[in-house]
Amino acid sequence: MGNEVDRRSFLQDLAGAPSPIPRRPLGRTGERVSILGLGGYHLGTMPSLQHAIDLVHEAIDAGVTFFDNAWEYHDGRSEEWLGAALQGRRDKVFLMTKVCTHGRDAKVAMRQLEESLARSWGDAHVPRLIRWPLYIRAGRR
Repeated sequence: MGNEVDRRSFLQDLAGAPSPIPRRPLGRTGERVSILGLGGYHLGTMPSLQHAIDLVHEAIDAGVTFFDNAWEYHDGRSEEWLGAALQGRRDKVFLMTKVCTHGRDAKVAMRQLEESLARSWGDAHVPRLIRWPLYIRAGRR
């Protein structure tokens, strides 16, 4: 029962047409994102900016709408290269970025977040979804 394929999917696969990547709601944000995402860590390890751009464009063309990156990845190169790849395509994706707040205060975390957004989005207005992790140590919150 769990492996059943509907007629449309079967015919698309048979004809070689790509099946769209399903989308799901992202929490309570009202956004619907692809169930597959592209993490930015490895973008910074690509042999060149053009290789990173090609990878991101292929992912978007295949239906990936969820991208994840972080301030720490390769001294910002992953974010810079993702930002370059998203030029002209920002309206097609949902980007999540994160900062590591271990031992840092909220002011530092917000500065890192602003740096991340500047590298990935330039001067475009970006809605911000901020989630503060809850760390439990020795039974305390």
